[in-house]
Amino acid sequence: MDGRIQALPGHLRRAYERAETAWRERGGQPPTCGVVWKTGRLRGSPCPNPAGDRTEHPGYGACKWPHRGDALRQRTEAAWLMAHRFAQELNCTPWEGLLRAVRIAAGKVSYIQWVLAQALDDRELEGRLERRDVVGEGDVGPARLLVDPDTGEPLGVGHGGFRDRSWWVLKEELWVTNLARFSKMAIDAGVAEALVKLQQDEVAAIAQVLTRTLGELGLDETQTARARGIMRRELLALESSGQAVIEGVGEWRE
Repeated sequence: MDGRIQALPGHLRRAYERAETAWRERGGQPPTCGVVWKTGRLRGSPCPNPAGDRTEHPGYGACKWPHRGDALRQRTEAAWLMAHRFAQELNCTPWEGLLRAVRIAAGKVSYIQWVLAQALDDRELEGRLERRDVVGEGDVGPARLLVDPDTGEPLGVGHGGFRDRSWWVLKEELWVTNLARFSKMAIDAGVAEALVKLQQDEVAAIAQVLTRTLGELGLDETQTARARGIMRRELLALESSGQAVIEGVGEWRE
């Protein structure tokens, strides 16, 4: 067992041990709550409610009712179940899995917020733009021109003008939610709150520096892609704690 788990207070260590046993015996987190009924007509049967139903840990652990999935003991066990899932996917320990999930989410939030900050107008964030085909002059072929949907006002062509950033708005909502959820899970599992906060701030700061640097250089798309590739190559040489930054400078689609 990870030495850091051994150092946890007794109730948190026991929650880890229960989660580890459940993960091993069930072959992972089952889709249902699974807590065995102790009374009533369903006595001896596993609860069929979805895992983590109506709790802060959907998909993991006990349901909110009747098996008190929102109580501290159940929240802690669910957090460690999630940690085992992260460990399986990221090939690391459950402890590192929780922290790495926080770092990855923090890096994505930082990068997405930088992209949204480049918007020239609220219409970019709302996606209230239309594209119309226009014929260029001379050797310039047909192009897709962004226009205001209400007035038909040209808003620029390609990356030199307006861009539809509504996709990024949706991704920001997703990753802000994930960051809050993963951080809460790490805290419930007993990973020190100060350590979680430190990791969030550290990764966000590094990701912001990298993305701002690329923006200030004024590189074209080919140069930017090459710069990102170099960053990824160099960051991959670092220890696993750099993974969230790698996510932050990776390839993104629109």
